[in-house]
Amino acid sequence: MIFVQSGMFVYCMKSTKYPGIYKIGISNDPNWRSWWISKTMPGNAIVLFKFELYFAYAIEQTLHLIFKPLNVKGLKGSGKTEWFRPGLPWYVWAVVIGALFYWFPGIVYVDNGLFYLGAGLFCAIVLPAVLFLAFVWTFLFLCRVVQESAVAGIIFLVIRTGYSMSVKM
Repeated sequence: MIFVQSGMFVYCMKSTKYPGIYKIGISNDPNWRSWWISKTMPGNAIVLFKFELYFAYAIEQTLHLIFKPLNVKGLKGSGKTEWFRPGLPWYVWAVVIGALFYWFPGIVYVDNGLFYLGAGLFCAIVLPAVLFLAFVWTFLFLCRVVQESAVAGIIFLVIRTGYSMSVKM
């Protein structure tokens, strides 16, 4: 994708201090932004992916609106309101699994009991994060494709019609 160069990136970051939370933000230099966030909050912020887009602020705000119910509260540091935790918190799943073992103690004794426990933990912790990142990446990719197509279409029309930007006197 070669046409779109706005200078603003929409990026997704993860934190080494707080596993399972992800930041969606905008910056003209996501690597510098990652460094700055790492200085203002515990742990390191690592850029997972970034897309250079026109209307980056509007696209970022749209993603924030979509994921508003997943917003993490109580963080300190730069960009503290832009972190999201996909899925339910781990302690909710711990209570659900504990309740299952309490109400259905036989599940521990079945041949595949550990398999069911592992599958439950995968669906509770890993799958929501993968789906979150896949949705954000796909959304940003499609925004980029639409922007590239629009610019390519404009260039095609300019070439096709022979339109000139020269000023006639």
